[in-house]
Amino acid sequence: METIPYSKPTVKEEKPLELAKEELAYAPKLLEASEHGFIRMDLEKDVIIQRVSHDLYASPNSGFRELYQNEARACREAKRIGAEPRIEVTLSPLSRKLVIHGIDSMGISQEKFLQLYRFLGRTDNWNGSEVGQWGLGKAAYCTMSDTMLLETYSREDKTRYAVVGRNAMGYSLAPEPKNLSSYGTRITLILREDVEIASLYNYIVECSRFSGIETFLNLQESLTDMYRDGILKSAGRYRLGPESIAEYLKKKTINSLAGYYNDKLSKYVPVVIKGEGFELHGCFAISIDYEGKSSVMRRGRAAEEVYLLGVPISADEIKLPFSGWVLNLLDERMYQPTADRERLQDESVKRLMQELKPAIMEAISFLNLDSIDEYLESGLQEVYEGYDQLELDDYLSEKTFDICRLLKTQVKEIGHWRQVALYTLLKEVGKGGCEKIFCVSPRDYRRASILSSNIPDAKVFALREPNVDSMERLRRYGIRFGDEYIRENGLRDKRYTESMQGEEGGRENGNGHFQVLLPVHSAAIGRYSWGRFQTVRRHVSRIREDELDERTIIIPSGKALPYLSLLSQLKTSYKLVVGKKLMSEPSKCILLSDFAHVIGEKSVLTNLGFKLAREICYSNLPAILHIYSDPSLALEFSDYEREIHVFGNDDFLFELSVYFTYNNHPFRIDRSEDDMLEENCPDLSYRSFLDYPDFGKMGDSEIIFSVIHVMKKVKDEGLRKVFLNAVSYSRDADEVKSMRETVLKFSMLSEKAE
Repeated sequence: METIPYSKPTVKEEKPLELAKEELAYAPKLLEASEHGFIRMDLEKDVIIQRVSHDLYASPNSGFRELYQNEARACREAKRIGAEPRIEVTLSPLSRKLVIHGIDSMGISQEKFLQLYRFLGRTDNWNGSEVGQWGLGKAAYCTMSDTMLLETYSREDKTRYAVVGRNAMGYSLAPEPKNLSSYGTRITLILREDVEIASLYNYIVECSRFSGIETFLNLQESLTDMYRDGILKSAGRYRLGPESIAEYLKKKTINSLAGYYNDKLSKYVPVVIKGEGFELHGCFAISIDYEGKSSVMRRGRAAEEVYLLGVPISADEIKLPFSGWVLNLLDERMYQPTADRERLQDESVKRLMQELKPAIMEAISFLNLDSIDEYLESGLQEVYEGYDQLELDDYLSEKTFDICRLLKTQVKEIGHWRQVALYTLLKEVGKGGCEKIFCVSPRDYRRASILSSNIPDAKVFALREPNVDSMERLRRYGIRFGDEYIRENGLRDKRYTESMQGEEGGRENGNGHFQVLLPVHSAAIGRYSWGRFQTVRRHVSRIREDELDERTIIIPSGKALPYLSLLSQLKTSYKLVVGKKLMSEPSKCILLSDFAHVIGEKSVLTNLGFKLAREICYSNLPAILHIYSDPSLALEFSDYEREIHVFGNDDFLFELSVYFTYNNHPFRIDRSEDDMLEENCPDLSYRSFLDYPDFGKMGDSEIIFSVIHVMKKVKDEGLRKVFLNAVSYSRDADEVKSMRETVLKFSMLSEKAE
């Protein structure tokens, strides 16, 4: 018999203790059984074979991997001698039959079967660049089936034979196969009931992708979803591989956008790194969302996959700074897997990361920046803006990392009520923009006004979280501090200076008075929680006296605070000017005392009927003001006799609030509409009708009071349900108001018809 050379893993040789034979003579039986005093450990073959075949490999996927890769290795050997091999995988979900057939491959000669294949721990693979180092995978079929039929036609000895393996304990000769017309090996299994075929199908696709061998899947029946009705994969013949890693990664990136996020890929930057024992394909992918905003895909969103010689392997500890990446390790002896080949050994992962980091830093050095202008001219701005999501911190140059931290600095733009990252302002001013961007202290509106009046296209901001590091970083890159720039250049507010020119012989108005800019307080829309929600905020602006109108109220100095606070609660069109003696006579503005006198005679619909505003004060009952567009809702609360409830829009409630404040009458602008809903409609919850119900927002009271109004006025249960369902889906105040008016009108007409 010809001896076939084989490889087996190197084992550590143990030697006996260096003792004289006379010292060991006290135990004659042990000495006789030993080799110079060393007693070798032996094993029970049946027990060990059982443990290796059934417990070493973790899952049916492991079993398929070992059988498929054994045949793929034989096919690669055949390709080297000019053959054109392929692998046909046949899967029958109904009969649970799996066939792996290598065609125009090598087959297994009888000598190789006897000297290698039947031995666990022997392999003829001497090369680390080929799969299989332990010689144990031949028993892995036990993860899928207790029985395996192996039929082979050997290219070496031109013989055909068949054996049946059972539980990896041995092989029984079977009749000679008659239908093997091409060299190669065919393995047939009947899958156990606990093997999930859908999961196995997915792994078959994954395992054969990068084998380098033409592989086809013959799915004999459609594969159905065992949890939901439907077909996962229709019956047919499918080509599985080979596929290039570069093409696969780009396809995976596009699919990850369209499949779930529905974004569009706008830019794809591939990075290929080839090392001594690995090949890494990475990418930076920039997508555009439905609002037209572009951003870089975060680390690993497209793919994070490791392969060992084209075979999937787990290495969760490997994190690389790309939107997607695929790493193929090219030497199994350099990067060793665990015995079951499910994951890389810890030492291999550690060594790999030490080799990958410098290689990646060199490959992506094109990202390194020297200035802000380089960022503004770059076609990869989104990569720098999302450096933290890519976890690029350790891979960029120190200066680039510093610039990225600057770009991501969170700021609040003065005068625009928006909170953004600094890169937003830089992109808006363009190249050389650092000279047009100024940092001031929070709420330093005076300096912001001076800068804006002198530099029309200036961007003025305040740091959201001021600290020494952030301020030093601003200085490093030429971003100026407003107070220093104003002091160095002797700037004044041009708008104010122009208005005061008359004091130095400037122009006069028609009445011989100089036009002065006045601070005017008004109600504006602000945002909070990163700009998600609208609320009312008091706003101060400066306008000329001749621009004031009849909706401007003059408040005496020293008494303004309670009136000004109303502008942070009600989105009114009224404006307030504090303690100014106007130069123009007559003025369109109205004095507080005159305004209060007018409002005192105004008729107000309350829960106790119509009353003049002054009569509410005479009643000594506290006034509760509710923001709601239909005042008639007040009549539905006639049993609230200890309070006067008024419903109205922001302007109407502002008028009453000013009047009550002027007369020191107790009142409050109520925000407890959610409690009123639960009190009047205990079966309903305000959470069903509001977006983000834990955050107070403009329009919430309109929605909740609309629900209360309909529930109190409409008797038709069906109409109620239709309205409530519509509100729960709409959650828009204007839309809910329109629906409420329609429902109330329809209900009134129905009642009249009855």
